[in-house]
Amino acid sequence: MSEKEKKESPLSTDESPQQDQQLNAPSTVEPIVRVAETSDIINPTSEISDMEVHHHGHVHEKKKWKEYLFQFFMLFLAVFCGFLAEYQLEHMIENQREKQYIKSLVKDVELDIVSLQQTKDIRKKYIRWYDSLVGFGKAIRWK
Repeated sequence: MSEKEKKESPLSTDESPQQDQQLNAPSTVEPIVRVAETSDIINPTSEISDMEVHHHGHVHEKKKWKEYLFQFFMLFLAVFCGFLAEYQLEHMIENQREKQYIKSLVKDVELDIVSLQQTKDIRKKYIRWYDSLVGFGKAIRWK
């Protein structure tokens, strides 16, 4: 290849100086800031020294009987609602199962009717065949 052809042909990715500059250049126009200058952003100093903490769990005060009654009522209500939900779910499942059994029963009865009709037709054919066989037997004996 001559020098002119080399200049006109596109360079490979390894040889391109423009591509090398693009790969090493930052992708944004933002200025590059050193880490030491950003330490306030990474570790901000907090002006809040005392945070208020809200404790729930173990209160060491004596409870009143109204609180015990209220907690019992809420627990009773939760368990009762659980039983109601379970009963409703069981009722729905039983209704679905009942409908499935009825459909299965109807299908079985229809198949039984078809089977009995076929059996009846076959037996009628055998009865006619036996009648004709008996008729031939009587005809042969009388002669």
